[in-house]
Amino acid sequence: MLWKFETDPRILREEVTASREEVVFIDEIQRIPSLLDEIQTLIDETEKIFILTGSSARKLKRKGINLLPGRALSFKLLPLSIEEIRSYLPDFSKATLKKILRFGELPRIFTLVFNNKEKTATDLLFSYTETYLEKEIKAEALVRRAGNFSNFLKIA
Repeated sequence: MLWKFETDPRILREEVTASREEVVFIDEIQRIPSLLDEIQTLIDETEKIFILTGSSARKLKRKGINLLPGRALSFKLLPLSIEEIRSYLPDFSKATLKKILRFGELPRIFTLVFNNKEKTATDLLFSYTETYLEKEIKAEALVRRAGNFSNFLKIA
């Protein structure tokens, strides 16, 4: 559905101003950075609240894209703290820590691991690496020798 905004970002303004919704949520905003200019205008001209999420602010900053200075609050979603893990896993032990270090804290993976579904968690992590990390890094042109990087991912 985002493709229509990519073609013409002004469509966002039309839809937002026509809507009675007070909050506008846009996920993966880095995919259509041209929307940020429209969003800035909407913030200045309306009472709407915008919640924008994305995973690649680095890409936006590097391109000098409008980051809504003076109009936006920025929040980061950090990994779970030990206290949060203990509230979910009261029997925290050395084995628990080893699992966390091995599998990480992606919510879906974390839940699978601690519900004794490590095989599924492993498969999902492999898929995540293949589809997200590899594509993202290649797309960013951070890796000049993709073959070497692919070998590194398999080992890691």
